[in-house]
Amino acid sequence: MKQIRKTIRRTIITAFTGVVLGLFAGMGTATATPALTPPTPVPCSPSGCGNGCVNANHNALRALINTQHNLTRMHMTQEMRLHQRWWFTDFFDDHILPAQMMMAQQLTTVGMQQMEIVGALLDAKHQLESQRLFQTKIAEAHKDYQSSHGMCTFATMARSLSAGDTRAEATSFILTQRALRRQLSEQNTMAADGRVQDQESRLSQFIGRYCDIFDANATLNEICDTSSPSTTINKDIDYNRLIETPVTLTVDFTDGDTAATGDEGDVMALTANLFGNTAWHIPSEANLGIYNNAQDYYDMRALVAKRSVAQYSFNSIIGLKAQGSEEAEETAGYAARVLSQLGVPDPEVFTMLGNRPSYFAMMDVMSQKLYQRPEFYTDLYDKPANIARKDASMRAIGLMLDRDMYKSDMRYEMLLAVLLEMELMKHQRPLYNRIIDMTEGAKESE
Repeated sequence: MKQIRKTIRRTIITAFTGVVLGLFAGMGTATATPALTPPTPVPCSPSGCGNGCVNANHNALRALINTQHNLTRMHMTQEMRLHQRWWFTDFFDDHILPAQMMMAQQLTTVGMQQMEIVGALLDAKHQLESQRLFQTKIAEAHKDYQSSHGMCTFATMARSLSAGDTRAEATSFILTQRALRRQLSEQNTMAADGRVQDQESRLSQFIGRYCDIFDANATLNEICDTSSPSTTINKDIDYNRLIETPVTLTVDFTDGDTAATGDEGDVMALTANLFGNTAWHIPSEANLGIYNNAQDYYDMRALVAKRSVAQYSFNSIIGLKAQGSEEAEETAGYAARVLSQLGVPDPEVFTMLGNRPSYFAMMDVMSQKLYQRPEFYTDLYDKPANIARKDASMRAIGLMLDRDMYKSDMRYEMLLAVLLEMELMKHQRPLYNRIIDMTEGAKESE
C-alpha cells in the first residue's frame, strides 16, 4: 500500500512541478535578498547642474530600480517554491492524496458491485432463456410424441400384410404346379391314367357338390338324385360367386392337409373347367419313339406352357384372396371395427372379411374402406406431427398398391407376349410348309 501511495504521489508531484516551473521559467534562482541602499546623489558644482551630474544620478537610479526588480523576482520565486513544497509535502500528502485514494477505492468497489449486478442480470437472462427452451421442447415433445388412435390403426392392421403377401405368392405357386401336373398327367393326379379318369373324378365331384337338378331343363336328375346344397350349386363354373365377390377364400395349401376342402376343392374344380378342361391323351413309349409323334408331344408341351401363363394370372388372384396367417386372425378385429363404423352389421362383418382376412381383404380395408369413415376425417383435427405420420402411412400403403399394380402389369405384358406369339404361329406354319416344299423341290431337280 505504501508503495502505491509513493508511486501516485511521485507521479502527481512530477506533473504539477513541471507546470509550475514552466510558469516561472527564467525568474532566476532564489537567494537571500541583500539589503539595498539608495545611491548617493552627485552634488552639483557651484556653477550649476550640468549634464554630467544628471546622467550620473540617472544611471544610479536606474541601477537601483533594476536591482529592486531582481530582488523582487527572487523573493517571489523563493516564496513560490516554499508554497510548492508546502503544497506537495504537507497539504497534498495529508489531505488530497488520501482523499483520492479513498475515492479510487470507492469507485473500484462500486464498479465491481455494478459488474456483479450486470453479471447477475446476464445469468438470470440465460437461465430464463434456458428454462423457456426446455419448457418449449417438453411441450413440443409432449405434443409430437403423443400418437393418436388413427395412427395406431394403420400400424395395427399392417402387421399381417407381409405374411399375407408371402402366403399369396405361395398359393399361386402351388396352384400353378398342381395345374401343370394335371395337364402333364403326372402320377398321383386325377389325370394320371388319362382323360377318362380325370373326367370320372370331376363328374363324381360335380354330382356330390355342384349339381342342380333343374339345370338342362331339369334333365340332370338322370345323374343326380338330388340337388347339391344351395351354397355350392354351380360353384365350379361361377367365377363371380367363387372368386370375384369374396375378399377372403378359405384356401390354405401350406397347412399340410392333402385333402381339399371347402373353397380349396371349389377353386380346383373351377380351374379345371377354365384351363385344360380335357386332359391330354397319354402316348405310349412306342408312339413317342416315332419322330413325328415326338414333335406332336413337343407341340403339346408348348401349348401347356402358353396356358400356364394365362392360368398364372388366375392363380395370382386366388393367392391374393387366400386366407391370411394366424396373425391375421388377431388383426381381423381391428378391420371388423372399421366395417362396423361403415354401417355393416356385426354378424355380417366376419362373413365379409373372413376369420383370417386375406392380403386382398386387408389392403381393401387400408386403401379404401378406412377413408370412407367419417371418423377418419374428424381425426384429422390432430397435432401436426400425427398428421405427418398419417400422411407417411398413406404414402406407404400407396407404394404397396403401386407394387401390386406393377406385378399385375408384368402378368399383363406376358399375356400380350403369348397372344402375339400365337398370332405369329398362324403365319409361321404355312411359311414353314412352303420352305419345306422349296427344299424338297430343289432336291428333286438335282
